[in-house]
Amino acid sequence: MTDEQQILLGGNKTGEHILLNPAMANRHGLITGATGTGKTVTLQLLAEAFSRQMKWVEGIIIFSTI
Repeated sequence: MTDEQQILLGGNKTGEHILLNPAMANRHGLITGATGTGKTVTLQLLAEAFSRQMKWVEGIIIFSTI
């Protein structure tokens, strides 16, 4: 799978990209962090990326405890 087909999650200390292969994503996920660390933005970006790359997905449901 090429980098263009993967979802960019971020980078490490050396500047290498951390990529997610959409085919390896399962039905559940957990994003944790302190207030103001970007959890909501991360979920928004992941939902948009999955929507663009996984045409077979009919919808994405996100639950929040806020």
